[in-house]
Amino acid sequence: MKNLISMVDFVFEQQKNHLSLRDFNITNYANFLKQPLELWMFIPCDEDGSVLEKPEMVYNVDVFGVYNGIFQNKNEYIKQYQKAKERCLFEGFEVGFRISEKKVFSAGDLIFDEEETIENLLQYKNKTFILTASALKHIGL
Repeated sequence: MKNLISMVDFVFEQQKNHLSLRDFNITNYANFLKQPLELWMFIPCDEDGSVLEKPEMVYNVDVFGVYNGIFQNKNEYIKQYQKAKERCLFEGFEVGFRISEKKVFSAGDLIFDEEETIENLLQYKNKTFILTASALKHIGL
């Protein structure tokens, strides 16, 4: 599994691969689907939830206070960005905009907010949500 799929499809996929219930944990996937959406799942963010710009977009990282963080040098910023990027659960997203103090994410023509769960992403039938290695690890696959 590399794409986000429904719980039912997940179970059938495991069965099709001839795995018994002892070989995978349905509860892991159910817990994954029920997580509330957060910005860090889609784009690299620091520990405070602030968006980290791509290192090539940050021209003066040798100053203090860059993007709500304190960085000693560009290498430190690049390491933090890479760590945050590896933590993301979905590929191919960029930050959208905010409406009424709610975090609203956009990806192409899709818009959703943090009040939704990962499972709510399945309503977008024409969009494929590609899971990262971090997401697959989180699920236990």
